[in-house]
Amino acid sequence: MANQLFNNFPELQYTLPNEKIVTIKDFFRKATVEQDAVNSVVDYTYYEVLDGERPDVVASKLYGNGDLHWTLFLVNDWSNYYEWHMDQETLSNYLTEKYPGVWLVAANTTDIVDATTYNKNNTPWTITATSKFHFGEQVTNGTYTANVIKIEPQHKRICVEDGTWLKNEVVTTNRITDSHLYYNGV
Repeated sequence: MANQLFNNFPELQYTLPNEKIVTIKDFFRKATVEQDAVNSVVDYTYYEVLDGERPDVVASKLYGNGDLHWTLFLVNDWSNYYEWHMDQETLSNYLTEKYPGVWLVAANTTDIVDATTYNKNNTPWTITATSKFHFGEQVTNGTYTANVIKIEPQHKRICVEDGTWLKNEVVTTNRITDSHLYYNGV
């Protein structure tokens, strides 16, 4: 498979640290197709990639030859395998790592911060000492405790590390007894 792919790559001379010169394929070259040319092609084959399907499997199904997997990247303007779609489990793990925590959404912004912390001139909310929830503090639903890792009053929500939070349950902080919100299950 690789032999066929690299046959048309130009060769170049590379000097090793011991001064020996070797001939290698210049695999840093990249071919591209003008998108106008791709868009003007009349006969497309539309294919829905199944969960976990690799490029060589798709190429084998479409063209009868898995070695033609590179054409999928060429016409879709993808530069490497990391741009290939992720299966459901990989995507879920990626999103969990990139966007940690659970968002608890309140019915009102004043459930997150005091109304006086909002500037009426369309400037962002400011979190002050009188705010109802603070970054890093612990919140609880009575059975589970987690730390606040992000506060977004403009979206009426706080983000906590993890946990099991039920819809419409009261979430409180130990710092101020009247500080609470109702998790709306978003």
